[in-house]
Order: sequence, then structure tokens, then C-alpha cells
Amino acid sequence: MAATLESERHLAGSFVLGDRVVAAEVAISGGRITAVLPGAAAARSPLVGHEAVEAPLVVAPGFIDVHLHGGGGLSAMDGPADLHRLAALLAARGVTAFLPTSVSAPLPELVRFAAGVRAARLEQEGPRLGTVPERRPAEARILGANLEGPAIDPAHHGAHDPASIIDPAALLAAWRTRPSDWTEVRIVTFAPERPGGLELLIHLAQHGVIASLGHSGATFAQAQAAFQAGARSTTHLLNGMTGIGARAPGVAGAALADPRAAVELIADGLHVDRGLWPILWKVLGRRLLLVSDAMPAAGLGDGTYRLGSLAVSVSDGQARTTDGSLAGSTINVTDAVANLVEAGLSLPRAVAAATITPATLLGRRDLGRIRVGARADLVVLDPAGRVQRAMVDGQWLARPERDD
Repeated sequence: MAATLESERHLAGSFVLGDRVVAAEVAISGGRITAVLPGAAAARSPLVGHEAVEAPLVVAPGFIDVHLHGGGGLSAMDGPADLHRLAALLAARGVTAFLPTSVSAPLPELVRFAAGVRAARLEQEGPRLGTVPERRPAEARILGANLEGPAIDPAHHGAHDPASIIDPAALLAAWRTRPSDWTEVRIVTFAPERPGGLELLIHLAQHGVIASLGHSGATFAQAQAAFQAGARSTTHLLNGMTGIGARAPGVAGAALADPRAAVELIADGLHVDRGLWPILWKVLGRRLLLVSDAMPAAGLGDGTYRLGSLAVSVSDGQARTTDGSLAGSTINVTDAVANLVEAGLSLPRAVAAATITPATLLGRRDLGRIRVGARADLVVLDPAGRVQRAMVDGQWLARPERDD
């Protein structure tokens, strides 16, 4: 107990607490938040281990990216060593937790991907003392694997190799044959209208895996049926899916209409026009889920790169395949938060879309919020929502690299 008291520290300043920015003091011990004391008086109290974050800077929960293929030349599908490097890069830039995400690939390759994610996650946790894991504090925590495909619609393949696309029934058969191969998977993007789509959805829901509609040619009615059957998310809204028409609302329309669905937005100004952002946040509220969909070239310059088995050309921040399809983004989810603030969304609401919403989707009450018992994963933001500093497990990291 004495060691715990000696290690306790106090951080005072302005904090994003839910939908407000509040003057407060936060106590941190053992990598978790142990007290939140709102009020200007608490923020001024001269306690031992006190550290102040001066205005106009604001402290927010660390960002969570549930859909990320890579960055800095690193691919999420290249095994534990690259995942650790990617996790360190993300943490320094304010993303303190993430789901490494695959692209469509042959099933044996996806099994290796999931195994690599599991290995990296367990290596992060390291040796255990009782029930308290000792983590690598300089890395964003890996939360599991995200499968984007391969059970998608070939007509909406986007930047996925058509040769790797299979029906949902085939993925379900593989899952049932060797369920241990897929225990690390937290989210699956699939097309519910394809053969076996609803059967796969029901299987995922029964096993606590988040089913996300995407790369889909589903009608409005088919998408509605999928949400009613247990689908809980929507992969990169308005991209790789049937859009909103006057007489055919499509997957996008069903996602906006269903109050149960989280809805991914890639806020880079390329995937969805900035003019639509205010409409989306007004309709979606806390269902708005910011993701990067970052590909391995994110953070690098123009050039030719790879996304899975496909060649991708990056020019002026746009990543495209040889057929002209957008191939993910070149931004970080921290950029997406700042972009929404620039577009007029309040800082707390923009932060929520990259913290509370993904944490709620994943069922992680210990992440995405500044409250007692939560992980002490924090970011310091300027008024424009740009990350100035990041903390993981109560430890400050080196200031983030800036690309500008």
C-alpha cells in the first residue's frame, strides 16, 4: 500500500468529461485513474505530485482507432514485430489503443494475421504479477483483430483483391471448423446479402464478435434486417456500399436510420465531403465513430506502396489502387478529430467520436473516458484538437512527431 501512495500523482487542468470541458484534478496510480475531482478549487489544490496542464490546453481520453491497416511504412498484417513498432508510433501521436485491421486475403493468411495480433497483444502485457499485467508503456494497447473482408461483395470490393473474396458461408465454415483460429477477432466487415450472410452474422453475434456492414451491395431492407439480427457497426460510411438514393436508401440509409448502429467516418475530406459532416454528426450523435482506415503509407510522402496484395499510389495525400479506388487513408485518427473541430463540431463531441464511441462498441469501460477505474491513457490537446502530448498507463510519452 505504501508503494501505491508514493507512486500516486495528480494532474490538474481542464479535462474533457463527457460532453463538457471541466476544470478538475485527476489522481493516477498503478496506471489507472483513482480519483476525479471536478471544480476550480480542486484544480488549484497544492497536492504532492501535482502537475498542471496550463490553459488553453485540454486533457482528453486517449484516442482509440478500431480500423487501421498500418502507418509509417508498417503493415498490421506483417506480424508481431511490426505491430509493436506500429503501436509505438501510434501512441506517440495520441492513439493509445487500436485494432490492427486486415484486408481481404486467403484464409490461411488471415489466420496468421489473427495469431500475430494475439502474440503481439500478449507480449505487450508481458509477465503478470498476480492479476495486474506489466505492459510496455510506450505502446498503444492492442485490443484484438479486425477483419475487413474477405466475406464481402465482389461488386463493392474497393481496395480489396477480388481474388481473395469469398462468400460469408465459406468464412463461417472455416470459423466453425477451427474456432480457435478466430478467437482474437473483435470486428468482422461483411456483406449480409451474400450467401450465408445472415448465418455468419448470427454466429458472430452469439460469440461476442462485432458484425459490421461494409463493402456491400445490400438493399435498405437487407441492411435493416442485418441490424435487427445483431449487426452493430458500419464500415466507412458511404464508401464501398449502396448509397442513399431517393428511392433506394441502401446500406448507408439503413445505418443512419438505425439507432443501434455505430457508423464509421473517415474524416479526411476525401472519403466523405466535408459538407456532409455537419449532417452526419447531427443525425448520429454518439453513434459517430471516427476511424482512420490508415494504410501502411500513412505519414509518408507520395510514392507507390502496397496494401495487402494490391499496389497503391499515393499522391497529395490520396491513396488509390490502379483502378482508381480509394485505398484507405493517409491520416491518423488524431487528424480526424482536429478536422471535425475545424469543421465546427465542439471539441468534446469530436473527442467522443474517437474515445467514448469506440470504447462503448468494444465493451471497454476502462478506456475512452476519464473516470475512476479507467486506464490512465490521456492526450493533451490544443483548442483546435491537435495532440500535444500523450500518456499511456500513467506515463508521459515523448512528444508526437509532427508531419507538418
